[in-house]
Amino acid sequence: MMWLCVGLLTGFFLLQQLAVLPDVQWLLVAIIVIAVTLLKIVGLWRCIGLFLLGFCLSLGYGTYHAKQRLADYLSEQHEGKVSSVVVRVQQLAIYRDNTIQFDVEVLDKGSIKEGIPSHIRVYWSQGEHFSLYKREHIDNMPEVRPGQVWEMSLKLSRPNTLMNPGGFDNESYLFRENIRAIGNVIGTPVLKEQEQHTLQSYIQAWRHDIRKNLHTYWGDKRYGAVLIALVIGDQQGISTQDWLLFNRSGMTHLVSISGSHITMLSGLVTLLSLWGLKRCSWQGSLLANHYDISAFAYSFGIVIALLYCLLAGWGIPAQRTFLMLLLGYIFYLLQRPLSLSQLFIITAIIVLILDPWAILSTGFYLSFAAVAVLHILLNRLRQRQRYPKQEHRVLYWQMLKDWAIVQGVITLALAPFLMYFFNQISFISPIVNAYAVVSVGLIITPMALLFALLSVFFEPNTWLHHLALINHQLLSWVMELTQYLAQLPWASLDVSIIPMWMRVLCGLGIFILLLPRGIPYRYLALIFVVPAFFFSQHHLREGEWQALFFDIGQAGAVLLKTKNHTLLFDTGVRRSANDDSGGRVILPTLRALGIKAIDTLVVSHADIDHSGGLATLIQSIWVKKAYASFQLDHFLDREERLLDQKIESLNPLLSYKRCAEGQTFVVDNVIFRFLNPVIGHIPLKSTNHQSCVLAVEGKYHRLLLTGDILAEQEQQLYQLTAFSPPYQIVQVPHHGSKSSSSQEFINEVQAKYAIAQTAYKNRFKHPHPQIKARWQQQGTVFLNTADTGAVQISSTILNLHVDLFREQERRYWHR
Repeated sequence: MMWLCVGLLTGFFLLQQLAVLPDVQWLLVAIIVIAVTLLKIVGLWRCIGLFLLGFCLSLGYGTYHAKQRLADYLSEQHEGKVSSVVVRVQQLAIYRDNTIQFDVEVLDKGSIKEGIPSHIRVYWSQGEHFSLYKREHIDNMPEVRPGQVWEMSLKLSRPNTLMNPGGFDNESYLFRENIRAIGNVIGTPVLKEQEQHTLQSYIQAWRHDIRKNLHTYWGDKRYGAVLIALVIGDQQGISTQDWLLFNRSGMTHLVSISGSHITMLSGLVTLLSLWGLKRCSWQGSLLANHYDISAFAYSFGIVIALLYCLLAGWGIPAQRTFLMLLLGYIFYLLQRPLSLSQLFIITAIIVLILDPWAILSTGFYLSFAAVAVLHILLNRLRQRQRYPKQEHRVLYWQMLKDWAIVQGVITLALAPFLMYFFNQISFISPIVNAYAVVSVGLIITPMALLFALLSVFFEPNTWLHHLALINHQLLSWVMELTQYLAQLPWASLDVSIIPMWMRVLCGLGIFILLLPRGIPYRYLALIFVVPAFFFSQHHLREGEWQALFFDIGQAGAVLLKTKNHTLLFDTGVRRSANDDSGGRVILPTLRALGIKAIDTLVVSHADIDHSGGLATLIQSIWVKKAYASFQLDHFLDREERLLDQKIESLNPLLSYKRCAEGQTFVVDNVIFRFLNPVIGHIPLKSTNHQSCVLAVEGKYHRLLLTGDILAEQEQQLYQLTAFSPPYQIVQVPHHGSKSSSSQEFINEVQAKYAIAQTAYKNRFKHPHPQIKARWQQQGTVFLNTADTGAVQISSTILNLHVDLFREQERRYWHR
């Protein structure tokens, strides 16, 4: 049956890699044929048949459920329109500075019969005025509690994501969460019922009440949100700064409800139950003389584990832990012990039957991998004669050494997953986990759970406040030590995206290293692991270049690479005081591509959709030199005042020059030439018509980056002697607006590819259909990043090569 189980897991995994779903009818035929064939075959062929049967069964099961979920979608006729619906709140609401976010189930669509999905993520803005630089905090927001029924008007849109290398795939995340539309509240919703519960909303309401209670004590504390996450698994209040620290230090698993927390709590309850039951009497004698009290004690631990998992939000690690405990208990009662591999595979299959998209979760891989490695290590340590009678000093040293080995090997074993999901490896993770696992797992978390329980039964009082402060102070000490370690220059290593074959090779090497001692040359498997840490993207030659047009919404940003040089043209948009394209889009992509410094930064003009990520970038990555069409220092001073924070460049000697016609520099036999004419003195703030225009002239092809120039500036360009078409690649001026891309300009540049950077369903309706048609009539391939995702174009001796990131990464749920 093991081959059947492996086939089931393989089918679940491969289904989520498909761009198009298979036909269920053909899968059904395959299942019947394989099942009949299995009646007549034996040996190896039977094993293969069982594998294929499991594969087809899981593929068919997952496909059936996927088609059901895809059928619940927002139709084109309702997208961007306001619809009046009656909804029930299903999950914990997330309160931000001036917005409430919550997931709802649609109960009544009014006169609309179809085209509106059943599950919507709602954003309810409370602020009257929006500011790019000021965080407007609203104190008295309405309470949104799971189980409430509201009537509200929602402006609906389909889920969308920016598709870039190393970027977060929001469409995949929302599809896994069964969120089929986004709704922004218009007007004032009406509360129709305070409570109308399903089982799910009832559990979420229970979590809501506990969170509300804990906010009384920890709401204003520095790490209060972390303590609340340890109790109920609600991580939304944790700041971005803290998440960066957790990733850099490798302790992310400790600030979520991990399997270790649940197992320790369940084990503690089991031991206490066993201790109590041993002292209980029944009919004049001890209860243990009549019944197997260990089974009763184990059942108490299982019940507590279930309650904690529900309190924690029933995430993937929680599901895995509870199911392993439950299966272990069931097979213990049946006196049919399971091996760890059998227990793992059966648990994984049950998790995927309950949720076929769980396999898309980072927690699915990290949770199973960490426990498997831990079990292998502990077994290996147990096989040796441990800790014979010796001096206490030697004994403690040996225990400490074993603990360090466990932490180091777990870090190494999880490296392929961390590379794939986060493009980062923490070198201080073994050190941090050596003290954090004990302090957070055995002291802080149990203490926080005990406090949460006490706060439910007792009114706020002095001793409860003192207990809350002690709990917070203990966590603060752990965090301060971790912060110190994370600031060390060698604390973590950013790694670029590695190809699939290298991930498999790295995983194989780690598997061999974990095999029992005695296998000859086992440590040579490090040869399979080390290259993954030093892999870099395809090397360019002299005269070759590569351009990445970011999928960055209604903004501009283009990354250019030559053999030894990196140039960034524009920095994207600022969306709010703590959200801009620099941190959200550009930095993750640079990390994924293995880029650790920007040699040249060009900011075409001062509009916020081209300069919005500047402050974040210069503070986060080394920038050697910069060009701009405006006073960059004045711009940054203004950003400092508006954001009310100090902006310090990583490069203290960073200076800038004005981009202007006649300025040229050559790198790796590629010419970079500015074409925009100088108009008077450099302004404090430049606009569209003053945009930098950069021509890139390689050995084989040419590229023209235009910023937001208008038709008048286009005419000035092709009158310059330095303007030397053809430019095979052109950035469509001003996102494809009607004010640019004149017919004369299009005729002059003779482009093969024209790329417009726009947002999906943007309010400006860029690119304008007339402009798109104008380029296409010239024979140019017109690409819009809103449709294609990031566009990467490589100019090499072999020819132009174009990669469309959305097509490369497409899955069946993507729009």
